[in-house]
Formats: sequence, structure tokens, C-alpha cells
Amino acid sequence: MQARRHTNTEDSAAWLLPLAFADGLPFALMFASIVLFKRLGVDNDAVTLLTAVLFTPWLLRPLFSHLTDQADKLRPWLIWMEAAGMAMMVATAFTLRLNSLIVTTTLLWLAAMAGAVHSAATVSISARSASCRRHTATLCRTTGFLLAMVFGQGFVVALAGNMEVLSRTIRYSWSLTFYLLAGVYLLTMLVNMVMLRRTDECALSPDAGHDVRPGSALPVLLLLAALLPESLLTITGQQFLIDARHTGGLGLSPSEYGLVEGTTGMFALVAGSYIAVIVTKYRPARTMLWPSVAALVLPVALYAWLSHTMPSDLLTISLCVAARLAALGFAITIIYKCLCRHCTGRMMPSTLVFVPAIIVSSISGMIEETMGYRSFFIMTFTAGFLLIITTGIYLYITREKQQN
Repeated sequence: MQARRHTNTEDSAAWLLPLAFADGLPFALMFASIVLFKRLGVDNDAVTLLTAVLFTPWLLRPLFSHLTDQADKLRPWLIWMEAAGMAMMVATAFTLRLNSLIVTTTLLWLAAMAGAVHSAATVSISARSASCRRHTATLCRTTGFLLAMVFGQGFVVALAGNMEVLSRTIRYSWSLTFYLLAGVYLLTMLVNMVMLRRTDECALSPDAGHDVRPGSALPVLLLLAALLPESLLTITGQQFLIDARHTGGLGLSPSEYGLVEGTTGMFALVAGSYIAVIVTKYRPARTMLWPSVAALVLPVALYAWLSHTMPSDLLTISLCVAARLAALGFAITIIYKCLCRHCTGRMMPSTLVFVPAIIVSSISGMIEETMGYRSFFIMTFTAGFLLIITTGIYLYITREKQQN
């Protein structure tokens, strides 16, 4: 019996794949909502604000993580959150045909809330499982999350776009798409109900809280300041791909967007992150901050170039988007690892990364509509040089700790 149990638990890392897929699906759908809002005719400033609001539940993950850490069993938390997400997909599909933007946004926000709780519970159950080695758990979670991002931002958006062409009705097409998403949620939930039976939850070692370490407030602020210029592109960069050419955008259809941003871009993002993980195995993360600054600043110039040349071929656009997202994946991973030195708890570093993206992106649409895409990208590129100052200060004030 002991040998049998050992074999099961050794093989049980596979249960993290569908769990991570369910973890990443609501996150991907919040980005897909950018396309939905644009197709519904919402202005850029409202789109950036609404999308930023949809991501606010992920800021509460340290709180959710504290709650899930106290739970005796996490399987019910995970299954109920997936059921809640499925219910929100059905409700969103129904209300899309009622022409109520507030109701639709509220339902998507509730789906995001369920996704954030699910994310915290996933991290907790991964830490509890005696069978999950750290490297294997990270690989499975990353793979499942990537599949969810490609599915949500790539396949779902492309499907909705193709259905628009067939039905000639935007709301009806997206309504059917959300009904399909409800089915995907249901299938994923059923798979997880079976796979989670293979987990072997053990007592979770007490977490050291979710907070910034004493004396680390300034280093954390300097690291987050490095993400401010890039945060201007988090939502507006995607709007640029979708907006019509007469408004300064590249005019990609939903299907083209799904290929460029949702598929090619997501693989590039993960590839950049993997490169950073490999590099930091041999060098401290803080020594890679200067390459990270270059990775955050230089790719913005590609979008400025796109806004001036306005290419129409997908290959050129895809290469520029992939280059920016690969660089972003590299830089965010380096900054995340630096944040881990200044924070306690499993969720705080990844949560802090969301802060500048949500705050800055919420007003980026208003700034873009005032300046236009060309001036907006030039301003963002120029603002990126402030990173030289903030990074230099960070490296200076943390040099003694590094030497010790």
C-alpha cells in the first residue's frame, strides 16, 4: 500500500495542469474583455478604466491567501470558485443581449473575484501537496496558465470574430462565445473534481504573513516605479492593435488580434520569463536590473515605429508585439525576484507587480485620446528613461545588503 501511494503521489503533479488552466482562464478573459468593449463601441478612456477595475480582485490575493491557508481542505474552495466562474459566464452571455454595459462589467468583475480566490487557493494547495516538487509544480502551473492565456486571448477572441463575420451581429456572437466559455468552465471543473482526488494535502507550514519587510518600503517603490512606463501600454497597446486606421490604430480584426497578441505574444511572454529564470540561476537578480531596464524601454520604440509606418502585414506586427512581450516577460520576472527579497509571504511579490499596471493603465486611455497614439508612444518611450534614475538609486541603497 505504501509503494502504491508513493507512485500515485509522484505522478500526481499532472493535477496541477488543469488546475492552472482554470487559474489562468479568468485572467485571460479580462484581457479579452478589451476586445469585447471595443467591439461594443466603448471609448478608449472608458475601456482602460473598466479593464483596470476588472483586475482589482487580484490585488486582494494576499488576503485570500490568508483565508485559504486557514482552510482544512482546499478542494471545495477550488471547485466552488470554478462553479462561480461558470455561472458568471452564463450570466454574462445572457446579459450581453440586454445592452447593459454596467451589468456585463459587474458580472465579469465577479468572475475575476472568483478567479483571484482560485489563484490563492491554487498556490496554497500546491504548497500543501507533499508530492509536488517546487520545480515540477512551477513547470505545470506555468504550462497550464500559458494554455489558458492562449485559449482566452487567442482562440476565444478569434472565435468571436469569426462568428461576427457569419452572424453580422456583435452581441449575439459574443453571447454565444460566453456560453461556450461556460461549457469550458464546466469541463475544467469536472476534470479537476477527478484530478484533485489524487492530491495528498499535508499540513501547511505557517506563512510569514504577506507584507513588505521592515526598511524595504523605498526599494519596493523604486522597483515598482520601473514598471510605470510599461504600464501605460498594458491596455492601450492592445487598443492600438484593434483601433481603426483612421483613428491611428492598426485595425486588426478580432481573429488577427487573437493570432498576434493572444497566441504569438503569449508564447513570447512566457519565453522571456523562462530566459530570466534560467539567467537568475547563475546570477543574482539585482545584477540583471540594467538589462531589464533596456527590456522595458527599448521595445516601446517599436510601437512608436508602428504608429508612424502603419504596416499592414501581420508578420511585421507580430514580430514587434512578440519582441515587446518577450522583453516584458524577462523584465517582470527579474523585478519579481528582486521584490521577493523585500517581501514576506507567497503572494505579496506577484500582487505588487499588479499595482502600477492597474493604477497607470486606468488613465492611459484618457492620455492617449488627448495626445493620439504617435505622441503617446513617444511620451512613453521618453518616460522610460526615468528608469535609469530609479534603478540607479535602488542599486545604490541596496548595495550594502548585497555585500553582507
